[in-house]
Parts: sequence; C-alpha cells; structure tokens
Amino acid sequence: MITKEKKSVLVFILTFILVSCLNEKKDNEKISDNAQVVFSVTAASDTIALNEFAKLNAKLKRPYYSDAHSEIMVLIENNDSFPLKPDLSNENDIEIAVFLNLKHDTLNQKWMKDVDYDKTVVFGRKFSRTGKDTIRGYIMEYLGYTPPIDDYALDSVPVKKYYFEEEIFVIPNQE
Repeated sequence: MITKEKKSVLVFILTFILVSCLNEKKDNEKISDNAQVVFSVTAASDTIALNEFAKLNAKLKRPYYSDAHSEIMVLIENNDSFPLKPDLSNENDIEIAVFLNLKHDTLNQKWMKDVDYDKTVVFGRKFSRTGKDTIRGYIMEYLGYTPPIDDYALDSVPVKKYYFEEEIFVIPNQE
C-alpha cells in the first residue's frame, strides 16, 4: 500500500524530472575560464516553499580534461550566514555539502535517463527564510574513478573547479 507521504514524494520526483527535461532546452550554460569547458546548472523550479528542498542538477558538457577520464562532484555552501566567495578563497572556512555524481549516487540514477553518470550530479538544499536567495557552489572535475573527498586525495588528484550561483525564490508554506 502506498502511503500519502510516498505519493507526495513520487509526485515531487516526477515533477522534478519533467521540469528538468523541459528546462534542458533553455539550459543555463556557463563557460568557464577555459573557453572550451561548458557546464550547466538547472533548477527543477526557481520557486520553492519554505523548508522544502530546491532540487538542481549539474552537468559538465565539455570537460577540461577531455583527453582523460574525468568525473564531477558538486560542493555547495551549507549556511546562508557564510556565503561561498566566487574565487573560492573561503571554501575551507565554511560548511560545505558534497554531492557525488550519478555513477556513485545510485539512489537518483533511476530518475535521470540518457545522461552521462560520470558528468551529472543531482543536488539540493533547504532554506530557512523566505524571499530571494542564492545557491552558491562549484562543480569539481577530477581525474580518476574515486571522488577526492578528503585533503589527502585532493593533494594527489588533478582537479578543476567551476563556480556557479543559482537564484531561488522561497515562498511561505501553503497550508
């Protein structure tokens, strides 16, 4: 038997997939400092209710490491009071949430079809206040098959980082 909560989650996920597919056509492509690297960050919706997750996906369309196998992960600021700076100079001083690509994130694989799992990440965030807000983060492209999630791994794996900002409008809950 499917509970009301499970139905709500299923409807939300299906809506996310539909909106993501529709938004793919008007994708927000960004070109990094290397003109041949192109990535996109797409929100399922630019408006969410208070304390609900903003759902986004990131895709690396043309990698910096084009002649070698690379994968991506997404890191976003985790606290509105301490925003991530565009030059990433404070990335080690603030709370960061890490999201792995779909190759490693098997939970979200079933919702994303016909994408390169190594170069696609599904991620999200909740907001605690209403109004216009921004999700700040970066896509980290890395060489190899294992995500560099600790300082030791980061020292031994070549990486390239692409900063992004995505605006989200948070409205009060409709109850």
